[in-house]
Amino acid sequence: MAQRGDPSASSSKGKDRLEALMKELALKDDDLDDVVFDEGDAPAEEDLRWMILARVHMDKSFSTYWFFRNMRSAWDLARPVKIKTLEKNLFQMQFNCLGDWEKVTQGGPWHFRGNPVVIALYDEYTKPSSIELFTFEVWARILDLPMA
Repeated sequence: MAQRGDPSASSSKGKDRLEALMKELALKDDDLDDVVFDEGDAPAEEDLRWMILARVHMDKSFSTYWFFRNMRSAWDLARPVKIKTLEKNLFQMQFNCLGDWEKVTQGGPWHFRGNPVVIALYDEYTKPSSIELFTFEVWARILDLPMA
């Protein structure tokens, strides 16, 4: 039996998951002759949990330090978040607990200095450039709207 923290535990879990996915594809053994899977190449499942991409829609330059600090404060996170700058105004964030991740992904809309911060779920396999980060939902309240 694998012990907690034993690398073989996550390895066997990943292998079982891969086998289950392969069964769903209904491929024959000869279909996989050219496929090589190296377990060392695959990131641990824990490394891919609770990730998002965030784009700040701002033309002016800004301090990423203050962006990170303001967003952490606005989100009121319980645990630290890992933030990585991918390109100008585009960030990858990984949360350490489900509650924080849900608060950020289901809350909002978020903004930094009056500019929208658009958030999308991310799995680290997809190219960030292929994820649309240009639209977001807002609630609008219009008072005293005349009825026609």
